Amino acid sequence: MNAFKSLLGVLALVTLCPVAVYADSDTLNVEATIIEPLDLDCSRTALSFGSIDAGRGGTVSMGTNGIADAAGGGAVLITGTGAQAGVCTLEGQPDDMFQLSIDATTVRSPSGATMAIGNFQVDDGGGSAPAPYVSALDSTGQATLDIGADLTVSNGQAAGDYSGQVTVTAIYD
Repeated sequence: MNAFKSLLGVLALVTLCPVAVYADSDTLNVEATIIEPLDLDCSRTALSFGSIDAGRGGTVSMGTNGIADAAGGGAVLITGTGAQAGVCTLEGQPDDMFQLSIDATTVRSPSGATMAIGNFQVDDGGGSAPAPYVSALDSTGQATLDIGADLTVSNGQAAGDYSGQVTVTAIYD
Protein backbone atom coordinates (compact mmCIF):
# COMPACT_ATOMS: atom_id res chain seq x y z
CA MET A 1 0.00 0.00 0.00
CA ASN A 2 2.88 2.37 0.74
CA ALA A 3 4.23 1.75 -2.74
CA PHE A 4 0.84 2.66 -4.18
CA LYS A 5 0.73 5.93 -2.17
CA SER A 6 4.26 6.78 -3.27
CA LEU A 7 3.32 6.20 -6.91
CA LEU A 8 0.23 8.42 -6.55
CA GLY A 9 2.38 11.15 -5.01
CA VAL A 10 4.87 11.04 -7.89
CA LEU A 11 2.05 11.17 -10.47
CA ALA A 12 0.49 14.13 -8.69
CA LEU A 13 3.82 15.94 -8.68
CA VAL A 14 4.42 15.34 -12.38
CA THR A 15 0.90 16.45 -13.26
CA LEU A 16 1.02 19.64 -11.19
CA CYS A 17 4.58 20.74 -12.08
CA PRO A 18 5.07 22.39 -15.47
CA VAL A 19 7.45 20.56 -17.79
CA ALA A 20 9.92 22.78 -19.63
CA VAL A 21 9.91 22.17 -23.43
CA TYR A 22 12.43 23.98 -25.57
CA ALA A 23 11.51 25.00 -29.16
CA ASP A 24 12.68 27.48 -31.73
CA SER A 25 11.35 28.78 -35.01
CA ASP A 26 12.67 30.78 -37.93
CA THR A 27 11.50 31.83 -41.39
CA LEU A 28 12.46 30.42 -44.79
CA ASN A 29 12.49 32.69 -47.82
CA VAL A 30 10.63 31.28 -50.82
CA GLU A 31 11.27 32.44 -54.38
CA ALA A 32 10.04 31.53 -57.86
CA THR A 33 10.74 32.94 -61.29
CA ILE A 34 8.23 32.52 -64.08
CA ILE A 35 10.05 32.44 -67.42
CA GLU A 36 8.76 33.07 -70.90
CA PRO A 37 7.36 29.87 -72.42
CA LEU A 38 9.02 28.64 -75.59
CA ASP A 39 7.13 29.49 -78.77
CA LEU A 40 8.28 27.47 -81.80
CA ASP A 41 6.98 28.39 -85.26
CA CYS A 42 7.99 26.22 -88.23
CA SER A 43 5.35 27.48 -90.66
CA ARG A 44 7.62 30.18 -92.08
CA THR A 45 9.58 28.23 -94.74
CA ALA A 46 9.16 24.56 -95.65
CA LEU A 47 12.15 22.25 -96.11
CA SER A 48 12.13 21.47 -99.83
CA PHE A 49 14.48 19.21 -101.78
CA GLY A 50 13.20 20.56 -105.10
CA SER A 51 12.89 18.38 -108.21
CA ILE A 52 14.92 15.18 -108.36
CA ASP A 53 15.58 12.68 -111.14
CA ALA A 54 15.77 9.44 -109.11
CA GLY A 55 18.13 7.69 -111.54
CA ARG A 56 19.76 4.82 -109.65
CA GLY A 57 18.91 6.39 -106.30
CA GLY A 58 21.11 7.92 -103.64
CA THR A 59 21.01 10.59 -100.98
CA VAL A 60 19.94 14.14 -101.58
CA SER A 61 21.22 16.49 -98.87
CA MET A 62 19.78 19.91 -98.17
CA GLY A 63 22.24 22.03 -96.22
CA THR A 64 21.20 24.57 -93.62
CA ASN A 65 22.57 27.15 -96.04
CA GLY A 66 19.88 26.20 -98.62
CA ILE A 67 22.27 24.41 -100.97
CA ALA A 68 21.22 20.93 -102.10
CA ASP A 69 23.63 18.18 -103.11
CA ALA A 70 23.04 14.69 -104.55
CA ALA A 71 25.47 11.89 -103.79
CA GLY A 72 25.73 8.15 -103.67
CA GLY A 73 24.63 6.65 -106.93
CA GLY A 74 22.57 8.43 -109.44
CA ALA A 75 19.96 10.79 -108.05
CA VAL A 76 20.23 14.06 -109.93
CA LEU A 77 18.97 17.42 -108.71
CA ILE A 78 17.17 19.57 -111.22
CA THR A 79 18.43 23.09 -110.48
CA GLY A 80 16.22 26.13 -110.04
CA THR A 81 13.21 24.22 -108.73
CA GLY A 82 12.54 25.63 -105.27
CA ALA A 83 15.04 23.70 -103.17
CA GLN A 84 15.45 25.43 -99.81
CA ALA A 85 16.34 24.82 -96.17
CA GLY A 86 13.47 24.85 -93.70
CA VAL A 87 13.24 27.73 -91.24
CA CYS A 88 11.79 27.74 -87.72
CA THR A 89 11.72 30.63 -85.30
CA LEU A 90 11.92 30.20 -81.55
CA GLU A 91 11.06 32.74 -78.86
CA GLY A 92 11.45 32.46 -75.12
CA GLN A 93 13.47 33.60 -72.11
CA PRO A 94 16.39 35.82 -73.24
CA ASP A 95 19.82 34.13 -73.12
CA ASP A 96 18.44 30.77 -71.92
CA MET A 97 19.73 27.51 -73.38
CA PHE A 98 17.41 25.33 -75.45
CA GLN A 99 17.53 21.96 -77.17
CA LEU A 100 15.89 21.27 -80.51
CA SER A 101 15.11 17.73 -81.63
CA ILE A 102 13.60 16.54 -84.90
CA ASP A 103 12.04 13.12 -85.46
CA ALA A 104 13.08 11.20 -88.57
CA THR A 105 10.17 10.16 -90.76
CA THR A 106 9.15 9.48 -94.33
CA VAL A 107 7.60 11.57 -97.07
CA ARG A 108 4.84 9.99 -99.12
CA SER A 109 3.45 10.37 -102.63
CA PRO A 110 -0.29 10.18 -103.40
CA SER A 111 0.30 6.64 -104.74
CA GLY A 112 1.77 5.56 -101.38
CA ALA A 113 5.47 5.44 -102.35
CA THR A 114 7.79 6.69 -99.60
CA MET A 115 11.26 8.15 -99.08
CA ALA A 116 13.07 8.37 -95.73
CA ILE A 117 14.14 11.74 -94.36
CA GLY A 118 16.64 12.04 -91.52
CA ASN A 119 20.11 13.22 -90.48
CA PHE A 120 18.72 16.65 -89.64
CA GLN A 121 21.12 19.57 -89.31
CA VAL A 122 20.33 22.85 -87.52
CA ASP A 123 22.04 26.24 -87.64
CA ASP A 124 21.08 29.38 -85.73
CA GLY A 125 23.98 31.40 -87.11
CA GLY A 126 26.72 29.73 -85.08
CA GLY A 127 27.40 26.86 -87.49
CA SER A 128 25.54 23.77 -88.58
CA ALA A 129 25.30 20.83 -86.16
CA PRO A 130 23.23 17.65 -86.01
CA ALA A 131 19.95 17.48 -84.11
CA PRO A 132 19.44 17.26 -81.18
CA TYR A 133 20.81 20.77 -81.34
CA VAL A 134 21.72 22.80 -78.25
CA SER A 135 22.11 26.58 -78.33
CA ALA A 136 20.98 29.74 -76.55
CA LEU A 137 18.31 32.29 -77.35
CA ASP A 138 19.72 35.74 -78.03
CA SER A 139 19.43 38.70 -75.64
CA THR A 140 15.95 39.46 -77.00
CA GLY A 141 14.83 35.84 -76.48
CA GLN A 142 14.82 34.85 -80.16
CA ALA A 143 16.51 32.36 -82.48
CA THR A 144 16.11 31.71 -86.19
CA LEU A 145 16.84 28.07 -86.98
CA ASP A 146 17.77 26.93 -90.49
CA ILE A 147 17.10 23.21 -90.93
CA GLY A 148 18.58 20.81 -93.46
CA ALA A 149 18.32 17.03 -93.84
CA ASP A 150 19.04 14.01 -96.00
CA LEU A 151 16.44 12.44 -98.27
CA THR A 152 16.99 8.81 -99.29
CA VAL A 153 15.95 8.23 -102.90
CA SER A 154 15.59 4.59 -103.99
CA ASN A 155 16.71 3.16 -107.33
CA GLY A 156 13.66 3.54 -109.58
CA GLN A 157 11.81 5.73 -107.07
CA ALA A 158 8.25 6.27 -108.27
CA ALA A 159 7.55 9.67 -109.81
CA GLY A 160 5.21 11.99 -107.95
CA ASP A 161 4.93 14.87 -105.51
CA TYR A 162 6.09 13.66 -102.10
CA SER A 163 5.17 15.44 -98.89
CA GLY A 164 5.05 14.89 -95.16
CA GLN A 165 5.74 16.47 -91.82
CA VAL A 166 8.39 16.07 -89.18
CA THR A 167 7.93 16.81 -85.51
CA VAL A 168 10.24 19.55 -84.25
CA THR A 169 10.46 19.89 -80.47
CA ALA A 170 12.12 22.67 -78.46
CA ILE A 171 12.75 22.46 -74.71
CA TYR A 172 14.75 24.54 -72.27
CA ASP A 173 18.08 22.86 -71.61
